[in-house]
Amino acid sequence: MADGIEAMIRVGNPKGTTMTITNRHRLLLRVSTVVAVVVGAKLLVHFLGLEMISINPLFSGIVAANVFLMGFLLSGVLSDFK
Repeated sequence: MADGIEAMIRVGNPKGTTMTITNRHRLLLRVSTVVAVVVGAKLLVHFLGLEMISINPLFSGIVAANVFLMGFLLSGVLSDFK
């Protein structure tokens, strides 16, 4: 019965290797750790009053434009990995 469950959990990819759910969550764990460190650093800088860039409409627009462009770039590259 365990073999059947493990077979359901495993997903094949084009290279012929298998990826278990734990391997999939490894990336999520790494990214979550990096995000937590960045958010913690931002909060520390904010509470110490060491912020060098004030948030204004121009800065927000630049960040939004970069996110938009990164979305286009990643959507074009994502098809290469399928």
